[in-house]
Amino acid sequence: PPTSEHCSKKPRTVIEEEMQITSPSENVTYTLNRTTLNTQFIPLTSTVSADTKQIYWFANDVYLGSSTAMHSFEWHPNQRGSYTIRAVDDKGNSDQKNIRVSIIF
Repeated sequence: PPTSEHCSKKPRTVIEEEMQITSPSENVTYTLNRTTLNTQFIPLTSTVSADTKQIYWFANDVYLGSSTAMHSFEWHPNQRGSYTIRAVDDKGNSDQKNIRVSIIF
């Protein structure tokens, strides 16, 4: 994704209340089944301002991909653990949520 001098790892917004991650939920454990792992995903969604076009998604500072403002991103985690999910829009606004992923057999 493009970099910006006002883009940081800390959750903040350039204009307050412009962006908020709506999925995943904060401090929730998402349980996935190992036998169907490749078909399961956690939807990543966010509310953004009307003029936002792209949202860039990260898990523990690893770039996952991007979505348009009107669509969710399907994240397919393949390891259990704690994750910080961060979203950054094309204006530099950001938000983050902490979650856990559990994988059962």
